[in-house]
Amino acid sequence: MDVLSVRGASVIMNCSAYCETSPKIEWKKDGTFLNLVSDDRRQLLPDGSLLINSVVHSKHNKPDEGYYQCVATVESLGTIVSRTAKLTVAGEVEVLEGAAGYGHGYFLSLDICRQFLDKFIMTVLCALIFFE
Repeated sequence: MDVLSVRGASVIMNCSAYCETSPKIEWKKDGTFLNLVSDDRRQLLPDGSLLINSVVHSKHNKPDEGYYQCVATVESLGTIVSRTAKLTVAGEVEVLEGAAGYGHGYFLSLDICRQFLDKFIMTVLCALIFFE
């Protein structure tokens, strides 16, 4: 399932794999295996899910946004790879001074963020706020 987050939040990417022998769970981001041992913000949870603490996102630095896959391996049986889940980080807040027709105030607009859940599109956030 695709995931929508905001900068600074924590995100859990779910993964479950069951077998008589416990599978080894690893995660890929954009096709490359993550090194979770040396990562301060990302960790593998006991159930195989991936926890990303304090999502990082700026105009030129988007290390958490991308395509993730869970990889489960059982020795002597093989490896299975999950479908791809996209992590999207919501757009930045834009503040405009002196919005036309509203005098001396600020116009705050938040981008429309959409989350794809199977074949349905859910509108997660859409707001236009005026304050003085």
